Amino acid sequence: MKKIILTSAFLIASTSGLNAADMNIYAQVSANIQYVKSEGSSVNKGDVLVRLDSTQAKAKLNEVSASSKYKKVIYDDAKKVLDDYSLLYDSTVASRRELDLAKLNEQKARYAYEEQESKVAYYTEELKKYIIRAPFNGTITKLVNQRNVTNIKSPKSLMEFSSK
Repeated sequence: MKKIILTSAFLIASTSGLNAADMNIYAQVSANIQYVKSEGSSVNKGDVLVRLDSTQAKAKLNEVSASSKYKKVIYDDAKKVLDDYSLLYDSTVASRRELDLAKLNEQKARYAYEEQESKVAYYTEELKKYIIRAPFNGTITKLVNQRNVTNIKSPKSLMEFSSK
């Protein structure tokens, strides 16, 4: 019996070459189970097998998204200040040092914004782990005891899934 941890639609697509296979389905995050498909159910590839409580993951995504918007405003302001200092420098009103400082501030703001955007992308991907989808057409052959099955420190199979 093959054991595979399903994390997202991208991983599920990579299992499309499996024909007659049995596998255990595991959660890759620790969370309460909100929904689980019943034993004996026939499912199509991509159907939801398990939905986990993603409240905390959504809250974290909202937090990093808000911070990203804030850092975008700071970055946009730094770009405007740099443009202003460029004009002032070209008009010989601002010094080279003032222009260089404006460039450094714009660069720092851009890096902070890019870092935050990568966090948004990371937490967006993490959120996908809270829905486990069928890797291929098949049947849920067995549900295991649902206690502690989504404890990532001590993973246990959520269900057995077969293409037969």
